[in-house]
Amino acid sequence: SEPINEDDDDDDPVVREINVYLSPELIQKLHIVQFPLIPQASINPRTESMTPDIARIRPQNKILEIEYPIDTSVFSQQRQIPEALNVGHRVYRSQNIGSTTHTAIGFMAAGNDALHLIPLVNDTMQMRPTFSHVDALFDDDADRMEEEANAKKKKDAKNSGSANTPLLLKKKESEWSAMQRRSSYAFQKAREEEEEWIDLDVHGQGTAELKEVKRHAHCAQKSVDLMFQSRAQGGGLKTGADMNA
Repeated sequence: SEPINEDDDDDDPVVREINVYLSPELIQKLHIVQFPLIPQASINPRTESMTPDIARIRPQNKILEIEYPIDTSVFSQQRQIPEALNVGHRVYRSQNIGSTTHTAIGFMAAGNDALHLIPLVNDTMQMRPTFSHVDALFDDDADRMEEEANAKKKKDAKNSGSANTPLLLKKKESEWSAMQRRSSYAFQKAREEEEEWIDLDVHGQGTAELKEVKRHAHCAQKSVDLMFQSRAQGGGLKTGADMNA
């Protein structure tokens, strides 16, 4: 690139130049976690923490769930809370939002003589409250009704005394029907439920674990040239030698 010409803008001269380094070590591990339904002004940093008690993930489906404790004492003077709503935690589940631009997280090194940047290549995880504890009540009612219907059918068939078994012909599924089935909510939900949750360790501000992660955020090899790859090339960063290979 061309050197900076300080004569281009005499009213706003360059007073300092700072070296900028890209740190690739954490590039695949960092995610932006957003809470679009929680205004920042509603959080009191003195009494509330954004560090959850529990966190778990389904990595293949890229689903994150986190739980925050609820102060149930605020309900003590109110009317009786239904059992479905009487929970001790508020659960948030992620929805992935694809990146449409280049973003990075950065910090100044000690002495303010270098800026270290970590490119963010993963999808943004937007956290929204989930009401699975309420859905579970309706699921239980639906299962009970289905069991009762099946039991009634068996009883009716037994009382009729008919030994005839109906012959069912299954039509081959078309490509369009298969595509519709795979894109349906029920199919997506079943695929998500097949994957087991993996519990995550949660570490808040000031912990030794967080300090160790921050240590890896520094660019260790400052003499290596790094270049961005397009999404067609797989995304992320490569060294100049790897790109030319």
